[in-house]
Amino acid sequence: MKASLTLFERSLQLVRYPEHLQHPSWQAWDAADEYIIEYLHERPELAKSQGVRIYNDDFGALTCWFATQKPTWISDSYVALRSCQDNLALNNLDSKQVTFCSSMDKITSPTALVLLKIPKTTALLEQQLIDLQDSVGPQTLIIAAAKANAIEKYLGVTTTSLAKKKARLIFCQPTGKLNHKSPYPTHWFSESPKFELSNHANVFARQQLDIGARFMLQHLPKSNGKTLIDLGCGNGVLGLSILYKYPESKVIFVDESYMALASAEENVQRNLPEALPRCE
Repeated sequence: MKASLTLFERSLQLVRYPEHLQHPSWQAWDAADEYIIEYLHERPELAKSQGVRIYNDDFGALTCWFATQKPTWISDSYVALRSCQDNLALNNLDSKQVTFCSSMDKITSPTALVLLKIPKTTALLEQQLIDLQDSVGPQTLIIAAAKANAIEKYLGVTTTSLAKKKARLIFCQPTGKLNHKSPYPTHWFSESPKFELSNHANVFARQQLDIGARFMLQHLPKSNGKTLIDLGCGNGVLGLSILYKYPESKVIFVDESYMALASAEENVQRNLPEALPRCE
């Protein structure tokens, strides 16, 4: 396993969380991380920007590299949070210099530099771009390893770099004139029982019951008086159904996505508010 990111006579030791389970062939950064670091190294006036905002830094490579710039880290992943915190400690970097925010936190303070790595879910990218509208303007430079058409729609005109190691950077200086409203969370109804379900942007199956949940709903265990864990709960439809069917049960909703947990909590609140004391 290659655990050392070395650029410009500087090295970072980087691991994936949890370290003891990572495969020997995995590394905790990618070509897009290297490309962003190289680009800013050649432009020291940008690299010294204070309060740089970093989105979707899965293992903390960018946050560790720019830790002295007091960055704000934003992600929907708890696993990414733990990776970043572990790597800051591994490299003797002060985690107090970093402001950690989840995808559910609303950030309106202005920023001069945004580093954006593309998330796997297009809807999450859209939501993050919409959220950025409140805090960016012509004075802001956005450097993204992302889809240019989405950025242009929500923020402003983009330009694109040459590709390097299959990575490409997109640059945007927002106009500050766009004000798109978010279509998330989406709302839809399940069939039996009939729940109104809310799904935030990064939650799987945002408009209908997925085939796995549909199958599992037909085989829920008898659970009255028991505590169950809805593991990888998503919007919480399985745990919600347990709470509805077994009024003496307790459900622990577990997910590494902040948006998933928020969706599950909202769905219990909307459909079975009296069951909230039986939820964790």
